[in-house]
Amino acid sequence: MQPDPAQKHRLDEIIVNLRDRLAEAHERGWLGEVEGLEITIAAAEHKLAGMTRQINLGMPAIPPRRQPDPS
Repeated sequence: MQPDPAQKHRLDEIIVNLRDRLAEAHERGWLGEVEGLEITIAAAEHKLAGMTRQINLGMPAIPPRRQPDPS
């Protein structure tokens, strides 16, 4: 399943939020939370990198059909 490239900004926001939560978990000494957040951040960054690499080729242009020459 491919993520929608139009949602890249949302994934950026999610990663920022996860990093904020990771900083808080470090401050409070929540080691289990730190590990889980690091794994989640890595997965989100991997998905973001995949979205960045996607190339949208679009629909191919189909030339109009030529009408036979009446002569």
